[in-house]
Amino acid sequence: MDGNIDSSGPTVGGPLFENEAVFASVALFSSLMIAYVAYKTVRARSVETEISSPKENGDTVKQQDVVEEPEAGVKVSLYFGSQTGTAEGFAKDIAKAIKPFGYLPKVVDLEDFVPEEMSTVPYAVFLMATYGEGDPTDNALDFFSWLNDSEDSKYETKITENSFKDVKFAVFGLGNKQYEHYNKVGKTLNAKLGQLGGESFYEYGEGDDDDAMEDDFESWSEGLINAFKAMASLDSGDMGPSVAASKEATLSYGYRAISVPAPEDERLASLEGRLDAREVSSRYRESEIKNVDMTSRSFFEATPAKVVVNKELRQSAGEDGFGSTKHIEIDLQGTGVEYHTADNLAICPENDPELVKQAASFLGLNLNEWFHLEYDKYELGPLFPTPCTIKTALTCYISLN
Repeated sequence: MDGNIDSSGPTVGGPLFENEAVFASVALFSSLMIAYVAYKTVRARSVETEISSPKENGDTVKQQDVVEEPEAGVKVSLYFGSQTGTAEGFAKDIAKAIKPFGYLPKVVDLEDFVPEEMSTVPYAVFLMATYGEGDPTDNALDFFSWLNDSEDSKYETKITENSFKDVKFAVFGLGNKQYEHYNKVGKTLNAKLGQLGGESFYEYGEGDDDDAMEDDFESWSEGLINAFKAMASLDSGDMGPSVAASKEATLSYGYRAISVPAPEDERLASLEGRLDAREVSSRYRESEIKNVDMTSRSFFEATPAKVVVNKELRQSAGEDGFGSTKHIEIDLQGTGVEYHTADNLAICPENDPELVKQAASFLGLNLNEWFHLEYDKYELGPLFPTPCTIKTALTCYISLN
């Protein structure tokens, strides 16, 4: 969490499952399958992006350029400063909640902040985690450098007292009261935006990771969403004719699971779609990889490595409540990964095969079915590498515990 702490089933081309009952832990995955009919080849309706399924020679899905009509609605940018992905998740929750009211929400990693865009954004919501001893998260360092008019700012556009004069803003801070500088980043930003000409349209909020962060956010965001709903009623003339209908719209996760044929590439087929970082980089454009959700990046950056030593250091490990301390050595030769002192290690675990079978059986899924994930443009990017089999998705990318 962000805070101050550093099988019988449908064939290709048909729906991927029939039962609508779902495991709570796979709600997102199952909803992908329920909400949309699968196709061998998908052509987006109207002026949406055209998606083609993997070719028979195993080529990856490619996105074709098409001309898009501008959507009617008021822009809302949801910026997040996040170390572990919690603030990012909150930003996406808000985006999904306000979209039915006719807004055009855009979730933005502060690492990709563009000062010039502030003149075109009427509403901005900031979800800001405090890291370490009152510091911004890594992805928000350049933003704060610009905000404080530091000489080493990477932006050519300089901060002025009117940089946010046309922006209505709201801020939610993510922190931990165990640390001295509780939510310093959120508090500082909330005050700074007002000093730079911004107008607060909703009260500052904050969450405590040491207590009930999710509850704090839910309470704050409920009021925020109601504020957006009220403004949509007042400003419906600026949002276009689709607003009234949008108010009755149902929320969507923004992803579609498309059934595709198994690739003829024998190696890819044998791996059931599991790709290491080098293969991912060859199948996805750099811009796609950059926009992958923070909570999913390890799926795109991971590479297999052999554990050569695994020693238990405690004599009574696991007995009578004693924990376990391991000495583990990993062979990085040939992986393309380099280790430097104080580097972090992320491990991508796999679910128990028996649990995977049970989940697939309950959902009526064919573990050998191949699919591709298509996502709406207001989402940041793909959840995990596809195409892959349902077995790979349930084993490697979905939490079943």
